[in-house]
Amino acid sequence: MANKWQRNDELVARLFQGIPTPEQQASVSNAEPAMIRTLADLCEFFEVDEPRSLPRRIYKNTDCGASISLQLSDGAWLHTGFPGWEDLTDKTTILAFTLQTIVEGSDATVDSQSFVLPVTQESVKRFIDYMEEEAERLWQEANVEEDIDTN
Repeated sequence: MANKWQRNDELVARLFQGIPTPEQQASVSNAEPAMIRTLADLCEFFEVDEPRSLPRRIYKNTDCGASISLQLSDGAWLHTGFPGWEDLTDKTTILAFTLQTIVEGSDATVDSQSFVLPVTQESVKRFIDYMEEEAERLWQEANVEEDIDTN
């Protein structure tokens, strides 16, 4: 039979299970943010196995149907829908990328600045959230008639 102190130690251990120690909290707060440094990292961020899948994934996984452009190591830009995507590998060097969308029913676009590598995953996520909200606002502005009170 376990003594009273042993039972208390087991109870305390169960109560504090999953709560980080001060040392664990310090290591988390000092951790480097998740970064996109390479085309392979970009593919991992968007959860695709190969670079040629990026345009479709981004288009399908955003409400606004966004597209992506990559700046290759020679400085040239490769845009969604242009030849060359099928030649990319996760070892292809890129310098930067952009995300953009065209707002249907208007002349408006929502375009990112160039994300020059390395870039934090958080900054990309924040831009995608902004792009989705801004595209929706612009679509509403261009396509939804406001009720005008004629009384």
